[in-house]
Amino acid sequence: MTATVDPLLPLSLLEAVRAVDTPSGEYEAEFVHELRNKRLGLSDTVFAQIKRYTEAVRRNQRPPFDEAVALARLVGRRPDAEAVFREGGRILARQAYRTISPVTRRLMLSLPSLLSRPIALRHARRITGRYTAGVIRRVGSTILLEVPHSVTLDAAPKLGGCTYYESALRELMQGLGYADVVTHLQSGNAVFSSPSQPAGKLSRAIAERITSEFAMDVKVVIRTGSEIADVIKRSPLPDGPENPSRFFVAFLAPAPAPEAVAAMESLSFDPDQIWISGMEAFLWCPVGAADTKLTNNFLEKRLGVTATSRNWNTVRKLAELTGA
Repeated sequence: MTATVDPLLPLSLLEAVRAVDTPSGEYEAEFVHELRNKRLGLSDTVFAQIKRYTEAVRRNQRPPFDEAVALARLVGRRPDAEAVFREGGRILARQAYRTISPVTRRLMLSLPSLLSRPIALRHARRITGRYTAGVIRRVGSTILLEVPHSVTLDAAPKLGGCTYYESALRELMQGLGYADVVTHLQSGNAVFSSPSQPAGKLSRAIAERITSEFAMDVKVVIRTGSEIADVIKRSPLPDGPENPSRFFVAFLAPAPAPEAVAAMESLSFDPDQIWISGMEAFLWCPVGAADTKLTNNFLEKRLGVTATSRNWNTVRKLAELTGA
């Protein structure tokens, strides 16, 4: 029998692409719905697939497992794949949470934790089993989700696809009343304060702690608030990108060698463009990130550095969060 997945899983990935690619605030208000879709490069095919999977959810028609894997791998080619997977996990959890009756939800939130948590855990096991084919275990105060057959495991570099299941578990358990839930394989963006010490030393310390706690080799890239503000000032598009969701900043560590920069900038990636400035590479991908060659893996191999990319909307949000 062919392996299948719940249709909400691929639908959540497509909805996440739309959510991440849709700018917020005044920019979004400038366009009517049809014009905005074209402006963002979201093809008719994407919207047709969203409609298709929405109907599959309504009819409970399970698509093949390999179909979901192929979709996840397309997402994994984006420079901001982790952000999309993380949003997809949250969307999956929110939709799955609604399958719990309103009466039960209110009951769990009103009962003392001693009584509500066993009920919440029972529902969490049912939901994760149905929508992720995973198994929840409780080890002390930690909730672990094991997914024997992950759709996103090899979809993105450095286990970036695991953020899909991590964020789904976090969102679900918080919805069920586990405000103090601890999750595994958290990644993405973190804003924090730290005593004055070199960024390189601090990033190594964080990476070593992640390795010791989770047995994972993860590279950590740190920028201060003022450095992020400077990145925005150094944008090669001073008037701002036509479409912020198609403009990316790859944060590099350390700064690439001049000869590697020269070699990279001598290449043509038409219609995509790249500008390398100090410890950042600015990437303009006008037709979308899914088909660009300028992935984190490509940059790392060509420049001999660590690279992690964020779209322009996220960069500006990080500047706001750091007070830059």
